[in-house]
Amino acid sequence: MRRTVTMLALALAFAIPATGRALAAESTTTMTQTTTTPSGRLVITDAKTRSFRVGSDTHVYVAPDDVDLSSLSGHDVKVFVGNDGRVSRVTRSETVETHD
Repeated sequence: MRRTVTMLALALAFAIPATGRALAAESTTTMTQTTTTPSGRLVITDAKTRSFRVGSDTHVYVAPDDVDLSSLSGHDVKVFVGNDGRVSRVTRSETVETHD
C-alpha cells in the first residue's frame, strides 16, 4: 500500500509541472521595435551639445560622439533613431539626378 501511495505522489508531482508548462506555452508576448529614419538637410542648432535638426522639422536630435556633424551640416542626411529615442547614426543621403 505504501508503495502505491508513493508512486501516486510521484506521478502527481511530475504531472503538475507539465501542466504548468503547457499553460505557460499558451501565453504570448509581442514586442515591436520601431526605428525611425527622418531625412532632410542637417542644420546644427548647438555644436557644443551636438544638437541638430533635419530640414524644417522642429524636433532637435543629439548626435552620438562618432558622428562628424560639421561635415554633414547643410547636406541631405538620414537619421537613424532607435526605440529609446536616441540617434544611433547619421548618414549622408545620396542624390541621384537623371536627365532625359
